[in-house]
Amino acid sequence: VPLVGSSGRVLGAGLRPAGIVNPIYVSVGHRVGLGTAVQLVWSCCRHRVPEPTRQADIKSREFIRKDIEAAAAAAAAKRVP
Repeated sequence: VPLVGSSGRVLGAGLRPAGIVNPIYVSVGHRVGLGTAVQLVWSCCRHRVPEPTRQADIKSREFIRKDIEAAAAAAAAKRVP
C-alpha cells in the first residue's frame, strides 16, 4: 500500500505480511529506492519485526538477563559467611 503525502509524492509503503494485522512502514533511504527497500524488508520479514532488528533485540535481552543473573550470584556470594 503506497503512502502518499499531501503534495502527492510517494513517501513510502505499508507492508502487511500474512497473519499480521498492523502494517510495517517502509520508506526510502540514502541511495535506496522504495522498490529496493520493499524487497529488502520482504526478504528479511519472518515476523512482525524485520529479522535483523529482531535478532538484535533477542541478543540484547540475553545479555541483560545474563548480567542480572551474574549480579544476583555475586550478591548471594557476598551474603554467605
